[in-house]
Amino acid sequence: MFSGLPWVGSWQCQNLFVVTLEHILENKPMSLGRSLSPLGPLTARHAAKGLGGCLGGRMLPCGSLKENGARLVRSAAARHGLGGASQFSGFSSSAEAREERRYHWVTVEAEELIAKSYARHVQINALDAEKSFPPSLALNTDQLEKIGETNFHYPPKSLSDKVAFRTMKMLEKLMEAFFREKYNHHAVTLETVAAVPGIVASAFRHLRSLRTMKRDHQWIPFLQEEAENERMHLLIWMQHTKPTKIERAFVVFAQSSYVLAYGAAYALSPRTAHRMVGYLEEAAFDAYTHFLGAIDKGDIKNVPAMPIAKNYYRLPDDATLRDVVLMVRADEAMHRDFNHQLADQIQDGLVDHHPITMEEDLANYGKAK
Repeated sequence: MFSGLPWVGSWQCQNLFVVTLEHILENKPMSLGRSLSPLGPLTARHAAKGLGGCLGGRMLPCGSLKENGARLVRSAAARHGLGGASQFSGFSSSAEAREERRYHWVTVEAEELIAKSYARHVQINALDAEKSFPPSLALNTDQLEKIGETNFHYPPKSLSDKVAFRTMKMLEKLMEAFFREKYNHHAVTLETVAAVPGIVASAFRHLRSLRTMKRDHQWIPFLQEEAENERMHLLIWMQHTKPTKIERAFVVFAQSSYVLAYGAAYALSPRTAHRMVGYLEEAAFDAYTHFLGAIDKGDIKNVPAMPIAKNYYRLPDDATLRDVVLMVRADEAMHRDFNHQLADQIQDGLVDHHPITMEEDLANYGKAK
């Protein structure tokens, strides 16, 4: 549609795409302003087709913008029930869409389980303490164990990825050397650090939104929710173990250093900062897997779960410490993959797009199959 309008340059098309896509996909007629007034009102399918031609044509030679446009249309089309990108001209085929699954480093089966874990988590937070979540969101022990079968590693690709990976491996070795096989004490200290990135990143996003006078597209609540979840992990473990004075001193040093370092990293490169968190959560996932191993071997007693854990996760009255560790490890898996995806999203130029969740990714994948 736009291919016959040479006066529609790349910046007009990109602005049109970002501002109007969600609206026009709701099948609402929309005036596009004086500069495009000859076009008249657009319906969803005509507009999507036109955007496809624009983003896929010669007017936008930048390959990354073309790919990002395709991802955004597939994402929005899935949310509004308009089918996969194959319906729209100028976009990738269904085979290409499957290759562009956002959480590509995780198997589809694992992504489905982690997405279910996250949906359950969101539902729990939305309900009163007395209510239970729907049975369809219940995760049994076998499913939680399956989530832990593989710690999906995001292979570092760029220089910033390698810097993030090596930094986290160094910190992981430092923690392992300090705590060794005291996995319960390790968990307490780990959560005091793991709760930092979400709140620091949300503060940066908040200030960015104020500074640029633009919407944040829901990054802030996602990041704050992550920080709150990690803080709840800390409160849970504090009921199971008490850190020593040396460990408390280590926490003060580690947290202070990490706040400064992560804040500087986010100011310089948000992509690298989120990648660091992804690798930090990979380390946390491994730590909880070792924790489970110690419980299974009898090195740590499988005591009854404390009230705070049972209330937070809606666990049965006979729940044990092992059940809690399984739940916490599932949380770390969703934080791991979500932060890796945020780093990819920033790399793809989607910093002003709603964070793409696993549920949305699976919906797009299902539409493309």
